[in-house]
Amino acid sequence: MSYEKDIFNVLQEAGDTGLTVRKIVRHIYNAHNSFFETASESDISRAVQRYLTYHSKRPGDTIVKVGYGRYRLNMRSSATKELMLKFDDGDSSPAAKPAKDMSLDLFQ
Repeated sequence: MSYEKDIFNVLQEAGDTGLTVRKIVRHIYNAHNSFFETASESDISRAVQRYLTYHSKRPGDTIVKVGYGRYRLNMRSSATKELMLKFDDGDSSPAAKPAKDMSLDLFQ
């Protein structure tokens, strides 16, 4: 199972400080476990660690290792910028104009 979108969203919310692998795994585990769907934490941990180590090897990768077991998004990478647009939830639609208030004042 691929957790790419979930890892990206968690790291995007974390910001510049990043998160430890343990916290990332916990977020993914909580997001994917429900009454009807269960996944073991060890499987998720292996998949997340594999993804993070693979995508943080080169300077142009989407993820940067900040410290011991701590990762964040590489904002200098063009792939990260592209993923930010790809995984956007569509909230960038223009806000609807509020309708003009045509109601009468009760207290004048």
